[in-house]
Amino acid sequence: MAHLTHLLDEAPLPIIVMAVKEAASHEHVLPRQVWRNVAKLAKSLAVHRKGLPG
Repeated sequence: MAHLTHLLDEAPLPIIVMAVKEAASHEHVLPRQVWRNVAKLAKSLAVHRKGLPG
């Protein structure tokens, strides 16, 4: 969990966007669905970064 929190707080936003697009493509879902899960995860981890959807 600490690694995920650090990733969502500190990684450059373009890398997170790229990861979301890649995950959506790999799972054959819309990026919007992946963003929803990222937002839920960020909320549960109390991520304080600005600019994440949700």
